[in-house]
Amino acid sequence: MGDETINVKQAADLLHVHEETARDLARQGQIPAAKFGRSWVFIKQDLLDAIRSRYTIQDDRCRVFEIGDIRWLENETRSGISTSNSMEDEYANLLKRQ
Repeated sequence: MGDETINVKQAADLLHVHEETARDLARQGQIPAAKFGRSWVFIKQDLLDAIRSRYTIQDDRCRVFEIGDIRWLENETRSGISTSNSMEDEYANLLKRQ
């Protein structure tokens, strides 16, 4: 079920972090959560989506990194900041150059 709710301990286990780290990430808005009274509530699918959103693309020629809204591409010959749209275009162009 995609809307399954979990508690902070289950969220921490899913993220492989300490419970206090999960609380801090929720407080900072780095992971999706809602607070009811003293308890944090997480939707499991939202956490899985948050994990997937942090994946980086890697191959022998380049790596794509992301922090917040900023993504950048690094390889042996060049490094630079790009927006998500142009980053995807740059990556596609690198793949075409094989």
